[in-house]
Amino acid sequence: MLCYTSISYDIILIKRIGVLIHLDSESYSALSNGIQLELNNIFSRIISDNQKNYLEVSTNLRCGIPPKDVHKIAGPLIDQWCFERLEDQVLNNETSQKLIVMSVISKDSSSLEDILLKVKYKGNDFDVLIDVKSASLEKGNAAGKGSNLTSFRKIRPFYLHNPNSLFLILSIKHDARIYHGKRTGFNIVSHNIFDLKLVDERELLFNKRMGDQFQIKNSLSVHQVESRSTKEFIELIDQKYINSYSEEELNTLLEKIEGETLFNDIIDDALEFMSEGSDFTKKDIIKNLNIGNNEYNKLRKHLIKNDLVFSSGRGKLTLKIPEELV
Repeated sequence: MLCYTSISYDIILIKRIGVLIHLDSESYSALSNGIQLELNNIFSRIISDNQKNYLEVSTNLRCGIPPKDVHKIAGPLIDQWCFERLEDQVLNNETSQKLIVMSVISKDSSSLEDILLKVKYKGNDFDVLIDVKSASLEKGNAAGKGSNLTSFRKIRPFYLHNPNSLFLILSIKHDARIYHGKRTGFNIVSHNIFDLKLVDERELLFNKRMGDQFQIKNSLSVHQVESRSTKEFIELIDQKYINSYSEEELNTLLEKIEGETLFNDIIDDALEFMSEGSDFTKKDIIKNLNIGNNEYNKLRKHLIKNDLVFSSGRGKLTLKIPEELV
């Protein structure tokens, strides 16, 4: 099962106790490179097939697809094109000797990946997470450059708890499909596949102004190192994260996170304490939790907002019992 944790925990780990993870497989790099090669072969065949290397978009606009911000339109369409082409591998039993695509799942926008593949490679079953990136030739020489990958807040806890997971980036290069002077869709021109964990350090960029996003220098041309453990990768992104903040900014951030962690502990203590009775006064709660007025007011607001307690007219609080326990 894929596991994610809060970023609060992770940043404190960086400063306080370093990286603690399970050992990843010594054969990971060979496995990743082998699966990348097979997927590269699949997409090379697809893109060379004139019946599959494009997608049409029907509109009732006189101009067809408007050129303004066309890359924003292309993104979800390219994602779906990739999903359906991989789904063809299952539906049409299009397999190679080494890699069999057993199932393809399209994920929603909140997921780390766009596509989850379940494959059999050299007789063993693996999950392959694929993040699709759209690289439009209408950007000219800027196509694929500075592509956003994923945020530090998502990728660090993911690798921390899933050190052997295969997380690949599939970059699709496309151009406008023109018919009678109108954009009617997209021609798929070429592709590139790479493993985020193996990206050369010099090509992996960090941009805190974009919400702590990692970016790739050029998603269409990526150099990968021969081998890198998950521990080494987490240490690498930790350093890039820390280097992007001044010491003062980082201390402020840590103080905020530690404050949030302390408040979460207060909430847990309050729920445990209040489960033992009813009609707790402000004085009861402050005394038993050893908190001040400000902390009490914040706690009370949180409990009421999240529908965890009943509040009587006298200001007393009683913990709500979940229906399944009644």
